[in-house]
Parts: sequence; structure tokens; C-alpha cells
Amino acid sequence: MNSLLNARKLLAAIGVQFSEDVSANDYKNADIERALIAGSIAIEQGDLRVVNPLFTWIEKNGEFVNVERLKKIMKSHTDPEKIVWVYAMAFFGISHRQSRWKILANVQTQPKFLKNRHEDPLEALEDAKTLQKLKGEPEWSKKTGFILANTSIQTSSKFALDKVALAKISMPFRNRLLFGPNWRADIATAIGNGAKSAKEICALTSCSHEPAHRVLSELTLLKQVSDGQLF
Repeated sequence: MNSLLNARKLLAAIGVQFSEDVSANDYKNADIERALIAGSIAIEQGDLRVVNPLFTWIEKNGEFVNVERLKKIMKSHTDPEKIVWVYAMAFFGISHRQSRWKILANVQTQPKFLKNRHEDPLEALEDAKTLQKLKGEPEWSKKTGFILANTSIQTSSKFALDKVALAKISMPFRNRLLFGPNWRADIATAIGNGAKSAKEICALTSCSHEPAHRVLSELTLLKQVSDGQLF
């Protein structure tokens, strides 16, 4: 699958409203953090159709991102330049009182700007600076290294599902509401998707062995005392 189309499908599975077909199984296996990374790569590659829907999702649901997991996955990425827009998401999330994003609020030393995939980078940089002068700069992006104008990112409720609608169709997101945006929620999702050992949980979630083993034991015990109904 084309990488840009794949990014939109991954984002659609976490409730970003694209036209891609998303099955019940896609929602069940959705990976919020990897979808955000895919979205960042798509923006860096010039798929500007991703920008407004993705940032709308952050505005609505960004407080339920496991930013510790996101940071861990980013550290292992082979091309850090492709994932810089995650840092813009962090600054944007902070501006909406999503304090967990602070650990990813990295100011960029080189200017970052939006450009379409066919645009020359130097021309795009000048266009971004000109637009910023004409339209003004959002408060949240000042001194971040991202050259954005007030019109660069425009959110709208139609671009992403809200918490209630998303929780109804997405087990991963529902577990975030139940347990919080942490490893326990992701381990619960892995178990719900069939993981039966700490090793399988680690492979699915990127967590370390200790919490995988501990939480698996705890949730297995909980299942026993709740007549098999885990969540």
C-alpha cells in the first residue's frame, strides 16, 4: 500500500475522519501512537490533507495519547527528520491543556514548515514566512521552530470522532478511558487482542517485560473474580 494512503488508513482507525474503508478489526487493532507517527511522516512527505484532521484529533483526544510510549517508539525510528511533526502535535496539545505532551515539546533548531509533495523546499520556506507575516502566528507555535500562520492549521469537529463516539468502536481507546493513557491500558488491549504471555504483550505494545508480566497477572486475576468479564 502507498505509504501516504497507509497513513490515512492508520489514522482513520483511531477516529480521524478520512474516506478510507475501516473495518471493525482495524478499530480493534488500532495503534494510536504509531498512527500519529505515520501522520507526521505523511505531513513531512507533503500530504497536506492530513494536517487539519490530525490536529483536530489531537484537540479532541490528545490527552489520551501514551506520550511515554510515543517517545519510546520515536527514539527507535530510523529517520528522525520524518517525524518532526509529532513535536508540533506536542506544542498544540499543550496549548489545549494536555500537559502530558510536555516531554515531547522539543523546539526545532532548523525551521519546519508545511509544503506539498511537489514543492521546492526553499520556495516553501519563503511561502511559509510570507503567509505568517500576512496572517499572523498562532500563540502556541511561537518560538517552537515551526513556521506556521494562523490559517495553516484549521480544526473542525467534522474532522475527527470525539471521545464518546471513538470509545464505542475502539477497544484501544476505550481502555485508555478506563485505565488512563498508560502501559496498563495498552497491555489490556494486547490481552483483549489475544496475547497470552508477557513476550507477546511486549511485541504488541513495546513495553518492557516487568509491567507486561505484572499486569497480565493482575488482569488475569481480575478476570477470575469478575466471572470472565474483564472490561
